[in-house]
This record gives sequence, C-alpha cells and structure tokens, in this order.
Amino acid sequence: MTMRSFFTAAGIKLRAFIFRYSNKRTIAALLVVIAFLAFGVLKALLSTESEEDLGIAPRQVQVAPAGALSELDSVFESTGEVKSRTQGDLRVQSAGIVTNVNYRVGQKVEAGTIIGSVENASQRAAVAQAQAGVAQALATRNKVVGGTREEQLAVLATNTQSAERSLIEALIATRNALLSIYTTTNRAFTGGVDVLFDDADGANPQLLFTSTKNTQLLTAEHERLLLQNIIERHVVASTQVSYYDSTKLREEMNTVEEELRKLKSMLDSLVVALDGAVAGGPITNTSISTYKAIATEAQASVLSALTTLSSTRGVLNNTEAALVVAQKNEAQGVRGAQQEDIDAAEAQLSSAKATLAQAVAQLEKTRVRAPVTGVVTILNIEPGDFVTSFQDVGLVANNESLEIQTYVSSSVVDRIRLGGSVTVGGAYPGIVTSIAPGVDPVKRQIEVRVALIEEGTPMLNGTRTTVVFLDSGDDRAMGTLRIPISALKLVGDSAFVFTVGQNSTLEARRVQLGKVIQSAVEILAGIDRTTTIVLDSRGLNDGDKVVIAN
Repeated sequence: MTMRSFFTAAGIKLRAFIFRYSNKRTIAALLVVIAFLAFGVLKALLSTESEEDLGIAPRQVQVAPAGALSELDSVFESTGEVKSRTQGDLRVQSAGIVTNVNYRVGQKVEAGTIIGSVENASQRAAVAQAQAGVAQALATRNKVVGGTREEQLAVLATNTQSAERSLIEALIATRNALLSIYTTTNRAFTGGVDVLFDDADGANPQLLFTSTKNTQLLTAEHERLLLQNIIERHVVASTQVSYYDSTKLREEMNTVEEELRKLKSMLDSLVVALDGAVAGGPITNTSISTYKAIATEAQASVLSALTTLSSTRGVLNNTEAALVVAQKNEAQGVRGAQQEDIDAAEAQLSSAKATLAQAVAQLEKTRVRAPVTGVVTILNIEPGDFVTSFQDVGLVANNESLEIQTYVSSSVVDRIRLGGSVTVGGAYPGIVTSIAPGVDPVKRQIEVRVALIEEGTPMLNGTRTTVVFLDSGDDRAMGTLRIPISALKLVGDSAFVFTVGQNSTLEARRVQLGKVIQSAVEILAGIDRTTTIVLDSRGLNDGDKVVIAN
C-alpha cells in the first residue's frame, strides 16, 4: 500500500466516524478537551520564565568555610551532683548508749570538735587512773635520779600504803562487777529470752515461733540447751565470788568472759531468727515485735557486761601494777639509787605513758569528733539512743568549698582535659579538676569532677545541676574536619553538603562521614577545610536558587 492510498483510507474512516458520532454532546466534550490541551501548552510555555519574573523570592542561606566550623567551640552537656570538696562521715567506734549530743544540724564546727559521745564512765576512770600512774612514775623517776631524803622515804611508804588500799578497792570492785554480770545473765535468760522458749531450761528447749531463718532458729535452740550449765554455774558462783582472792578473781574473769561470748553468740542467732519470724496461730505480729525487743535488750545487756568486764580487768591490772611500782620505789629509796634503778624508773615512766595513751585511745572511741571543719549536714543520734560499733551517725561538710561530680560516656571523654573550662548551672564558670582513669563499674560511665572558680556561688550541697563542657580542641589540633549535622543532606545511603555555585544555585557535593559527636559529624572525604558550605540543608535541593544571608 502506498502512502497516498493510506491517508486516503484514513480520511474515509475519519469522515465515517464523525458522521456516525456527530451530535451536540460530542462536539461539547471535544471542545472541553481542546481547551484543557490549550491550557497545558500555555503553562509549559510560561514555565520558561524565571522565578524572579513570577515573584517567588529565593531562600536565604548561611554559609561558612568547613574549616571555620571545626574551629568553633562545640559543647556537650551533662548533669552532676553538687558535693563538698572536704567532707567526712561522723562515725561511732564503740557500741553503747548515747549520753551527749553537743551540736545540731546546721551548726558550724571545727575539725576535732566533739559532736557527741556514748557512755564512757569506765573509760574516763581508766584515763584518770593512767594519769595518776604517769604522775607517780614521773615522781619516782625524779626521786631516783635526785636521791632519797627522809621525808621522801615517808612519802614512798605512804604511796605503797595507798597503792595497797587501791588494790583492795579494785578487788572489791571486781567482785561487785562479777556479781552484776551474774545478775545480768540471769535476767537476760531466766527473766528474759526464756519466755520465747518452751521448756527453756529443760532437755529439749523449743522456740515458740517459726522462722524463715531456720538455720539460726535451730542454732539458738541447740545453744540454749548448752548454755543452761553456764546460767546455773553463775547462780552458784554468785554465792562464792566474795571470797575469791586476786588469783581466783582473775581466773573467774577469764572464765566469765568466755561464757559471755557464748551467750552473745546464742542471742545473735536468736535475733536473726526473729528477723525471719512468721506470724501464725497464737503468734501475732505484735508478739514477734515483743520477742524482738526482749532479745535485743538481752543482747545489749550481754554486750554491756563484756565491756564492764574488760574495763574492770584494766583497772585491776593498773592497781596491781601501781602497787608493784610503789613497793619497788620504797625499796629503792631505802637502798639508794643505782644506774639500773634509774633505768628501771625510766622504763616504768615509759610504760605508764603508754598505758595512758591506751586509756585515752579507748576513751576517744566513745566520742564522735568532726573529721573536718564545716557544717553539720546530717545527724541521726539523740541522747538515749543505742549505737553499734562503727555506725555512721552523720556528716560534716564544708559548704564553702563545693565541686560537682558528674559522669560522661567513654565516647566523649577524649574531648575533656584537666583544667578545661566548663559552665555550671548555666551561669557559673568552673574547671575540670579530675578525670577518672577507668569506667565506673556501676554507672558504666567515667567520673569527672569540676571545681567552681568563683567563691560564694549560690549552690546547695547535695543538689543536682547542669555541667556544660567546652571542647578541648584536641581534634582541631589534629586537623579533624567537623561540621554541624544540620549541614548534611541524606539521600538513601549517601550524604551530601551544598555549596553555592554560579548564578546563586546550589551544588550538591557528596561526602564520606566519620563518627558523630553530639551535634556534629566528622567529614573524612569529599570536601576540605576551604570549602564553603551551606549551614542548614533542610528543605534544599540541588539546583535551587538561594541568596546568601551572611
């Protein structure tokens, strides 16, 4: 078929189509289609006009060299706790009943100030006795060195008589102390914890309650059976101790001390068993609370008896030693001083001083002293309270010298340096004083301490605040290129930055990213420090018209 015959055939078919479908509706629809096509052609022709001709203003952008952005001090923020740089816990070293509390929370104290004390009558008596021993030893030493006169011999004889009387009084006090201990053990058990047992003094003592601490419960029942002999022996000994001589008294004190420790062991097991006591049947929670009070009181009384026994032994030792010294001094005065006598006097004086130091140390254990100069911020004791050995009872802090303790992750710690500047609480300058060498095992972060530079900063010890660290600049010194994340345009797995090219149009530059640090990201390749980039790429596309605002 020729081209001419093709168009002839097509024309015939078109005329047949028009003739067949020619009506008013068809003509109207055709006109509408033609109108839409004409509008589309017109819009396409007008699209060649510039945005300026249409009145659309280009977007304003800010630009800066990438190297200049890396030179800016980037910051990251953390939170920390305000603490005193010098603070110390208040701790009781000796168990007992609190007798004095000399200060209250909020009062300022000097280092070494006595905040409070526990019962220490026996310790003070021991110190007084030791001071007398030092004075006596010093006098003896001086007399030995200076020679003995008649009146001095009379004084030595008087000292010997005084020492003998002191020993007699000490022996009486020892007997009385043992009698008191016998009474204490009887009250602690027969008149105390035995009410918690069925058949307490029999062959099979059983506790009246059940406990989740079954091991301690069985131990307490077994030990109560074994302790019956001790309780019965104390009853007998209380009728005989008044006739014991010095040697027998010492043997009895050693025996009683061993027995008291066994009693205390049983009471310790009983107290632990009561901690797991289960209410049920006739045993109510009120009953358990009453049992605990009885057991705790018995435990404290036995502990007090051990303390009394130790103090009594110390007084007896001192008085016996003082008598020996007095007798030797008197004999020495009669014979006259020799070099070995002088040496002995010097040694006795040193021994007396050591005894005094030991007595003072024991007395100090009953006192709670301020470890540092500061303000009492916590105090948890009142007169009459019972405290245990090495119990924490308070805190003294110097609130005029504060620091902030904070923790940072290992990913940013390399941006912190000792001596680096920080801003605390959004307003107060500070300085980094320490960086922990390792990660805290609990917080899984690294501890950093910050000191406040200005004095009188209005911050409270124990509160939390913000800490803003300035970049150390180490990365900049190594030439690392870092830009704000807002300058990136992410498309799939690719990252781009925009530069402004000719005719003020945006040009996309593909970059290779490094690690992200807070609000910035490292650039490994794609641009250099001299490349001027757009600071905020959000909403921008390659080829957009822009106006540089800065």
